[in-house]
Amino acid sequence: MRAPIVVAVIVPEDVAAPALGEPFRVVRAAPEEVVPDAAVRLLDRRAFASVDAMLSSGAGSIQPALYRVDARSLNATIAGLRACDDVLLSHDAPALIAHRLRAAVGRRARDRDELTGALTRPAYTLRLDRALVDASPDRPVQVALLDIDHFKAINDVYGHDRGDRILRELAARLGALPGPIHAIGRYGGEEFIVVAEVRDDDAARFAEGLCALVRDAPFADPLRIAVTVSVGAATTVRPISSAELCARADQALYAAKAHGRDRAITWTELEREALRSHGDLRLIAFENMTRVVSGRVAEIIARRGRRMLEELRSEADLDGLTGLFSRAYFDRRAPYECAEADHAGAPFTLALLDVDFFGAVNKDHGWPTGDRVLQEIARRVRSQVRSTDWVARYGGEE
Repeated sequence: MRAPIVVAVIVPEDVAAPALGEPFRVVRAAPEEVVPDAAVRLLDRRAFASVDAMLSSGAGSIQPALYRVDARSLNATIAGLRACDDVLLSHDAPALIAHRLRAAVGRRARDRDELTGALTRPAYTLRLDRALVDASPDRPVQVALLDIDHFKAINDVYGHDRGDRILRELAARLGALPGPIHAIGRYGGEEFIVVAEVRDDDAARFAEGLCALVRDAPFADPLRIAVTVSVGAATTVRPISSAELCARADQALYAAKAHGRDRAITWTELEREALRSHGDLRLIAFENMTRVVSGRVAEIIARRGRRMLEELRSEADLDGLTGLFSRAYFDRRAPYECAEADHAGAPFTLALLDVDFFGAVNKDHGWPTGDRVLQEIARRVRSQVRSTDWVARYGGEE
């Protein structure tokens, strides 16, 4: 009699909160019956390459199952499970399967926010970091931050229990989003984060869709509370740090809330608007933040606001000596202007000026005289350009 070989494909019935001590159902079949049955049950085997993948997929209501096959079917079955780490040769397979599943469920519980079931910060940050490693024009990565508008008022008026229900339902709605979603997590308090593969051209549409997802359907509460969210989104097509991408999305979120809430704004839109208005993006972000923040920050502004604004202006995109735009501003704006002109079929002219023998001026007449020369040149150049033109200090005497 041939020794049986055990091949396990495990999907928990309730991926949200299975009882860790619960026994797992075992399905047994005769050797001649298991291969056709397995062929049907393993149609989605690629999604279930390991227990961890099964748990994170949130798939279906299939209970844990154990398939026994004999040596004749072994090669064919294993060939269909090339990436699977749960091909078991033990006669005590059910106990081993239960142990593996309990361990995986324990890991999953640590990765999930207790109230909403969304990913915790360490868990979604890990997934975001993994996605950013492969970020490219073909695999863009978007971070969208959602903040429930006036959530404190909802808690104050309707109670924290209903506030908790809203948080849970919002997490469930986000969990049902279609498309390539890398992670959905609880960012903190009434804020959630969605990490998705979304191209920059579609970023605004996707972010507005998140607003509509909340706005267009009252929440399943006896009071049918109308809930809205503000969304800030940022997209990258190159590997950057998760902290930088989240900071951009956070700036966009503050802008959305500062401009009336129940809307979505992308970081790309913020950047373009800053360039069009000759504004400093950091100063704009600061102003948006001060509009949103109430009492506590208002007190901070009274004590520190003037110094903070002065520091921001000192670091702004103007050259401190000449008053012209700085090199950093030039490096950001010139490619944008060039692309806009190319798109519109309009001319784009760039002229570089270099002061001849400027080193000799400094050497013979001193640095203060050289500085005054640069200031006078800047004044003359500014007076000769049109209002639609702009002048920057490229570096040194250029």
